[in-house]
Amino acid sequence: MKKIFIYSLPRAGSTFLQKYLFRNNGVSTISEPWILLPMYYMFKSGKVFSEYVHRLFLRSFSDLDGQGIDSCLLRKEMILAASKVYYSSVADSSAKVFIDKTPRYAIICQDIANDFKDDIHVILFRHPLSCVSSMIKTFGDGNWCLYKFEIDLYLGLREMILLADSKENYKNLLVIRYEDFVSNPEDFYKIVCELANLDPNDKTNLHEKPLLGTLGDPVGEKKFGEKVGNINSEYQWAATFNTIYRKWWAKRLVKQLGEERFKSMGYDIQKTREVIKIIDYSLIQEIKDIPYIIMAFLHRHTGIYVTYVKFKSLINKERTFGER
Repeated sequence: MKKIFIYSLPRAGSTFLQKYLFRNNGVSTISEPWILLPMYYMFKSGKVFSEYVHRLFLRSFSDLDGQGIDSCLLRKEMILAASKVYYSSVADSSAKVFIDKTPRYAIICQDIANDFKDDIHVILFRHPLSCVSSMIKTFGDGNWCLYKFEIDLYLGLREMILLADSKENYKNLLVIRYEDFVSNPEDFYKIVCELANLDPNDKTNLHEKPLLGTLGDPVGEKKFGEKVGNINSEYQWAATFNTIYRKWWAKRLVKQLGEERFKSMGYDIQKTREVIKIIDYSLIQEIKDIPYIIMAFLHRHTGIYVTYVKFKSLINKERTFGER
């Protein structure tokens, strides 16, 4: 059974893409599996918070190289074997293809693409400031909540661009823009069907098959109908960046990404800079954002989240022994 992996930032339209492909009767999926993240992070140093001291596992695993065992090859075989069990268990028995759409897969997209080379990989870009605008509206009720998504914006986006720039090394890698997809989704549907050897005409109506699971897009189900059409504007994000801090943050993100990365995603960096300059200012929003900006600083530079987890466990009368 082939897999289709979708990589995107949160709020980039990946759930809609997933549902549009799920119309095909040869496709199976669930809302967001997340299964490959713990598998890959099991082998990443300094990235796992655990009770059993994860660094000792890594030390033991690296010792295998000195015993004549190729630890890199073993890691890959372990991930492929475990994922095969998972996908065959959760997919419909009649399915030819399983879609694994998990937004945070962006941070490990190169690992997945290298280990699952026979499968299909779709990179879905959306203007990063459009994603940020949607994150704020969806998860922050209009307030600055980006500390929750910095790993996606600073690590995930970079990894996606690096993978897209090396697409000539992958036979089944498709790079698309959200703005192009929602304007004419049927064209992209047919391209993916051809890659996956699926009959594009063997399909149901959009939204006829519900996604199982509690994760996924809380908005898109209501927003998109069977016919999407040209409903998206690339610069609808502008009104969101209506404070001094938000403009400064947007300018900094654009500068860090740079012209070449913008070009890789298919967007105009100069136009983006011009739009940022002319946005109207909101003093009320500036004041409302202050506690969120403080929270972002604490989240980034302290162990406040770990402290929160331990405090929550204490309230629930569960003692934790977590260690990096």
